[in-house]
Amino acid sequence: MNVINFVGHELGYIDKDIFTPEIDKEIDFLKGRMSCMQSLTKVINTKFDKKFEWYHINYRVNKLMRETYGKPQEDALRFLQIAEKDIKDNVGYFRLLSDQNTKMQNAIYISQVMISYSKKNSGCCFD
Repeated sequence: MNVINFVGHELGYIDKDIFTPEIDKEIDFLKGRMSCMQSLTKVINTKFDKKFEWYHINYRVNKLMRETYGKPQEDALRFLQIAEKDIKDNVGYFRLLSDQNTKMQNAIYISQVMISYSKKNSGCCFD
């Protein structure tokens, strides 16, 4: 146990395991490949000889997701912009369903590549 002096009082604290760039890289790589946070936690703890709790890993996964994709509403807006541009440039199909407050409810996006693949392999036609 470590001790710090705070306003004339000694406070004891226990050092917790610290996230390193290597741990973050591994969490980022494994985050969508594990069945649950407990499994991901076990793998990280074993590989790096740590004692993280599942909620520490869960927080880190969410933080990495925000850093990569932004806030969910920003990610959704980015998706809409990319889909609309691709439809204009390359043809395809895109529809958006929103509520009366213009909040996105559902969206479907089918690129020209998806359409041609579908026509070629299943006989389906989107004409």
